[in-house]
Amino acid sequence: MIALMCSVLILGPLPLRKKFFYGFVAVLTLFGFLFSGTRGALAVPAAGVLVYLVLSKNFKILAVGLVAIGLVFYLLKFTFVLHSFQPVARLRTALSVDNPSLQARLRNQVTFSNYLKGRPLGGGVGSAGYWGERFRPGSLLAETPTDSYYVKIWAETGIIGICLHLLMLGYFLGKGSFIVWNIRDPVLRYRAMALLAAFGGVLLASYGNQVYSQFPTGIIMPVALSMIFMAPDYDRQLLNEKEPSEI
Repeated sequence: MIALMCSVLILGPLPLRKKFFYGFVAVLTLFGFLFSGTRGALAVPAAGVLVYLVLSKNFKILAVGLVAIGLVFYLLKFTFVLHSFQPVARLRTALSVDNPSLQARLRNQVTFSNYLKGRPLGGGVGSAGYWGERFRPGSLLAETPTDSYYVKIWAETGIIGICLHLLMLGYFLGKGSFIVWNIRDPVLRYRAMALLAAFGGVLLASYGNQVYSQFPTGIIMPVALSMIFMAPDYDRQLLNEKEPSEI
């Protein structure tokens, strides 16, 4: 997520000194991601870059970016380029439908589906995952790994809860995009764009793991959304400072 945000900020109208700093952090965190062993985090740059491309207002860049994303997906999915490099080989397994981890998660989702058929409000908040093991040990929801953030919400609040939750997150992404699209100050716009790209990336990554609610992402996301929704006020203040005669 940090690599994604820094990469977006590098493309903004910032001083060269700051661009070098963001570039250094982007490379450092990208290597940290590659050697961490995680695969689900690959969704963060995949979705985040797409959010950035749409908000860039440059449809030529959007077209080139989509082609680049497609090329990366093709190389990982259908070729063995750089397969001898262990981090790339591990990332490649995340795109395989025959991956044992993916198959286990799908079986668990079938278990939850059968359990929740007659429970539209789910098993109750805190009944699944870590908190389920603590407060309702031995129950099906506590003993069955949720893995996905959305599956956890689904297990605890049922079909009604997950639908409301997805509507809420969709509103944040849609409204945030509208806000960023209309920001006039170029530096503020890129900062808000970096935050929203991170938010979009985390939403996709949360399908595989409980990224959205885990520490420190669970703290960063509400703060990022608050800053994005306050951006129009910052934008007006910056505009007034630059053009006091037009206040």
